[in-house]
Amino acid sequence: MRKISYPRILVYHNLQDRKLLRSVSEPVVDFGDNLKQIADQLKIALLSAPLQVGMEGVGLSAVQIGILKRIFVVFFDDGTFRFFVNPKIKPVGDEKITDTEGCLSIPDVLVPVPRYEKIKITYQDLEGNTYKEIYKGFYARVIQHEVDHLDGKLIIDYSQGNVNLVNKKGDQRDSNPRPPAPQAGALPLSYGHHRKAS
Repeated sequence: MRKISYPRILVYHNLQDRKLLRSVSEPVVDFGDNLKQIADQLKIALLSAPLQVGMEGVGLSAVQIGILKRIFVVFFDDGTFRFFVNPKIKPVGDEKITDTEGCLSIPDVLVPVPRYEKIKITYQDLEGNTYKEIYKGFYARVIQHEVDHLDGKLIIDYSQGNVNLVNKKGDQRDSNPRPPAPQAGALPLSYGHHRKAS
């Protein structure tokens, strides 16, 4: 039987992966075939998340597959994938909402994270065209989460000691003041609101 290969999603408990996940990604300047290959890898990695980590994801940044470029992908409810290149975000208003987030790159951890409820994002597509859009609610949260990745920031940076462990079914367990110790076969969560299959 032919073995299926896909880009590996980096996990924080791996020390080599952690160094990359903590790196600041570089702006994209080449909008040629290489960028389209990165986009394909991101899409494949996101689709393969259930096989790799046992959960579906909503968004994935290039750094999470070991590529330090400022691009991420988001899967929308209408079934489309959208790629955001060189994103810059600004809050629209001052309202912040704290909600629970998980991350495919951080096994077994849920963290309450405050995010702006409404944002404006300026970004480029895979051809280099520039767009300005406004997002609110869930997708505003997804985008802020992914931009954090591009800057080497992770959800545990918001924890203030308030970290929850979850089991492999995605059920919340007892709180723990520290991220868990590395575990063999640890199971990262999907991004965003804690849900078993997004």
